[in-house]
Parts: sequence; structure tokens; C-alpha cells
Amino acid sequence: MVVFEDYLASIDNLSRLSRASVLKKRDYGPIYVRCTLNSVKKKRGILLIAEHNGKIIGFAVGLIHKQSMIQKIELKRKTRFGYLSELYIDRKYRGTGVAKDLICGIENYFKEKSCDTFTTDVFAPNARARRFYEKLGFVERSIGLLKEI
Repeated sequence: MVVFEDYLASIDNLSRLSRASVLKKRDYGPIYVRCTLNSVKKKRGILLIAEHNGKIIGFAVGLIHKQSMIQKIELKRKTRFGYLSELYIDRKYRGTGVAKDLICGIENYFKEKSCDTFTTDVFAPNARARRFYEKLGFVERSIGLLKEI
């Protein structure tokens, strides 16, 4: 989790991400893991971990979201959303199929839980991740914008 956040901070063109500004380096990982596991439990989700020779080389977190009242009114059909909240692969293992395997595992879990939609967000500066998701069949649905004031 620490390496993951450091990576995101390194590509943040607005310099808004920094775990160091909030927590001491030694505290960040355990707190982030605890918060992630709480989200997984609360939202009936799943955490998948990829290992190679006993070393963690990546992870993916999938959460299940129920429709909000507004979504129930607006959408044509009732749906349950599977949401990929986190995906990280160690740089040495990118392009090896590990990420695709984790995504497939998350998707299968969502199917078992009767989700009919699988969504994720991509950090705008992470063009490589966006291309990866598009290869797996994800399509652009909405675009978030930010303005510093």
C-alpha cells in the first residue's frame, strides 16, 4: 500500500497526493490496510493478492455498491455495482498478465454476487492504466474534473 500511494503521488501532476503530509511513513501502511479491509467487509467486497516466490507483487480491491435512491429513479433497471477501488502491480511485474488475472478474479466475484456492472476510476495522469482497462472492455462513462481554488 505504501509503494502504491508513493507511485500515485509520483505521477500526480497537481501534487495533491502525499501520504507523508498526513501520516508518518511507518504508520501509513498499517492504517491504509486497516481502512481498506474495513471497506471490504462493510461493502461485501474482496481483496485479492498476487504473490511471486512468497513476495506480494500486487493487489486488487473490489467493493459492491447498492444503488442510491437517485440511481433507482434514474436507471432503467435495478442493478448492483461492482467497483474496483484499487489495483496495483509492482513495476517488475507489469505487462506479465498479473493485473489481468486479478481483474478476472474480481469480475468473477462480482458475477457470483449478482453484480451486472463493473466500474472503476483511473487517476487521470495514469494513461497506461487507462489503456489497460480499455483493452479489457471498460469504456469511458464519466469524467471527473478538479479545479484548485
